[in-house]
Amino acid sequence: MTRGGGAEWSCVTRRCRCRRLPWQRDTLFTMSHAAAPSTARGGRFAALSVPGYRLLFVSGTVSFVATQVQIIGRGWLANTLTGSNSGLGVVYLCFGVAMLISMPVGGVLADRRSRRALLIVSQAMFVGINAFVGIAVAAGFIRFWMLLITAILQAFGFGLLGPARMAMTVDIVGREHMANAVVLSQMSLNSARVVGPAVAGVGLGIAWFGTVGVYFTAAGLSLVGLMAVLSLPPTPRPSPSQTGAFTSFAEGISYARRERRVGLLLIGSTVAVVLGMPYLAFLPRVASSMFDTGPGGYGALSVASAVGAVAVSFAIANVGSGRRAWVIQWISAAAFAAGLAAMALAPTFATSMVAVLIVGAGSSAFQSMNGSIVLDATDERFHGRVQSLMMWAFGGFGMAALPLGALADAVGLRAMLAVIAVGVAVVAASMRLFAASSHAESVTDRAQ
Repeated sequence: MTRGGGAEWSCVTRRCRCRRLPWQRDTLFTMSHAAAPSTARGGRFAALSVPGYRLLFVSGTVSFVATQVQIIGRGWLANTLTGSNSGLGVVYLCFGVAMLISMPVGGVLADRRSRRALLIVSQAMFVGINAFVGIAVAAGFIRFWMLLITAILQAFGFGLLGPARMAMTVDIVGREHMANAVVLSQMSLNSARVVGPAVAGVGLGIAWFGTVGVYFTAAGLSLVGLMAVLSLPPTPRPSPSQTGAFTSFAEGISYARRERRVGLLLIGSTVAVVLGMPYLAFLPRVASSMFDTGPGGYGALSVASAVGAVAVSFAIANVGSGRRAWVIQWISAAAFAAGLAAMALAPTFATSMVAVLIVGAGSSAFQSMNGSIVLDATDERFHGRVQSLMMWAFGGFGMAALPLGALADAVGLRAMLAVIAVGVAVVAASMRLFAASSHAESVTDRAQ
């Protein structure tokens, strides 16, 4: 990185050029590995030593809280309007199908367009969506089909947000702090899963606040998140591509097929998320039909899941992407499965909360370690597209919620939870077998 005179500097990294604005410091972005401060000095919060990442972290945290508030409000509103597992499943199905469509588009755009601009557009969408639903509920014209439309629009917003945010993280911190930044982002998300459900759960339990207040709160927080994203400095624009969008995404798929480690990690992550994460869609029914605890119980279960996730995120924040990450990955997948099984068998609401806490911890650690390992193994030119493939799983989890909801209506919610626990356990066993051989290959590749 070389400085020019006055307020401008340029860097040539991954064939990109960027300009420093007058109010930005030279250390705002860490565009080369050597420029990043030592992880050992920063410990669990090493990535936060990079000013640009601190801004991204703060904006992400506020946005995550808004999202979690909205998710709780949407789940309870869908439950109120339909009163069935299948109704909840339809909302997640619409979200999932839209995610499957939008994620490839978002991945391609993240590798071809300004990532900051993509964050701004997605955040503005969230403001509009939450404000509209809040107004619809307040005015009394809310209908179930409106939830479906807004779920689709929100999925398209996430399709832009996810790949762009992850690729921008690597732009800012470099590979040295990449694993730490991924875990800190996950910690931020999980902290929001504590704060968001707590705010929404309390709000839903207050008659004068209710669903309307929850959605307006989400809209206000989304607006704060938008303002924070606007404060981020311009980022380096990826190199212009001569290929079309479809061809570019196809190249990402070919890359994942060609790189065995990346491909198998994506498959394992997708299966675990599609089979296991739908438990979130049915927490309203766990609270209302299994234990008759109402919206307060739903909020408590959501908070329990998030507390487990935050605790484990803090514990693994200084784990890199080496052998320890592989070990934690498959152990956390096993914990994920065990927690789901405990949910299926829980005799009381208190034991169900403990089970959900374990599920939250296991799923969070698995996703964090898997994300770090995948990013480390991926060529930087394909970060956006590979991240979109990884996040494709969340579209699949949305689609899986509908048949799982129908299964729960047919055989019972506990039986359905037991089925998905077995599925995640199979993934954990497969990850255990894959971990040893993959680590050996990685050591051999780096030695060469």
